[in-house]
Amino acid sequence: MEQKRIAYLIKKWNSDEISPEERKELEDFWDWASKDDTLFNSLPEMDKERIRISMQKRIFSSIEKQPGKRSPFLQQISWPMRIAATLLVGALAFWIVYNPVQFKEIRAEYSQQRNVELPDGSTVILNGNSSVRYQESWSADENREIWINGEGFFDVKHTQNHQKFIVHVTNTVNVQVLGTRFNVKIRRGKTEVMLEQGKVQMNMKQAGVPDTVTLQPNQLVTLEKQVLTKKEVNPTRYSSWKMKKMYFDQTPLSEVAKFLEDTHGYKVEFKNKALQNRKLSGELQSGKVEDILIALRESLQIQITKDGNKLLFN
Repeated sequence: MEQKRIAYLIKKWNSDEISPEERKELEDFWDWASKDDTLFNSLPEMDKERIRISMQKRIFSSIEKQPGKRSPFLQQISWPMRIAATLLVGALAFWIVYNPVQFKEIRAEYSQQRNVELPDGSTVILNGNSSVRYQESWSADENREIWINGEGFFDVKHTQNHQKFIVHVTNTVNVQVLGTRFNVKIRRGKTEVMLEQGKVQMNMKQAGVPDTVTLQPNQLVTLEKQVLTKKEVNPTRYSSWKMKKMYFDQTPLSEVAKFLEDTHGYKVEFKNKALQNRKLSGELQSGKVEDILIALRESLQIQITKDGNKLLFN
């Protein structure tokens, strides 16, 4: 098939403007591409990775079309085949027409915080051991999309044309906003979204949980092992980390240990297992690990031994 023709058909497919004849033409190519792994594998490794990242949005756009809009051909092939075919067709069209989408990835290392200004002037503060990825530029007619791993506090600007701002949390969860301030945390298979100001909507594609949940200010939604909870909270407790502070309200020491591991990169061991259930209330500075350890030693009257990246609580 002629190179520009492929790109043209994919564009019409994604916008649901493709005619039956054009759909058949693309499906024939799709079927052929899904059986020919040389199209993608023959590219240099660097180009394959760039294409894989750049085409991610188009891949999900194609495989998530409503079932009623798929032809019998697409209903018959397996999901792995659809994904492979979408990637192959999309990657080939992308490679041919030389239309690269440049992504930027920014990471905060353990014990580090980073302030990130996004292309639209919105900002995100990354907590330690966290990262975000997004396009280097956002056009006025597309959604503003960002992928996060770890924990980040978002301050999103509203645009005149009401562009959606979408935070991709996991493969099955995203947060959609217009203008707001909120905290997102993904650790140990648990997702937390806390809204400080504005309004956000969580969209989920998991069995056993609602498709959408709307948050109002001072609400926290937690999703863990297909169990979703929503409650009113003190937002300071969930966003104070960006001010290098920690607030406790009958918080078990085991939760503090997870924070030290996830954010600062330490391995925590409890010689005395009963200590895990000791409760903490109050406020302490969390910018430096030593400040946290001193506060824990004094408030709980316990011993904490530090050996490299290991912490022993006794």
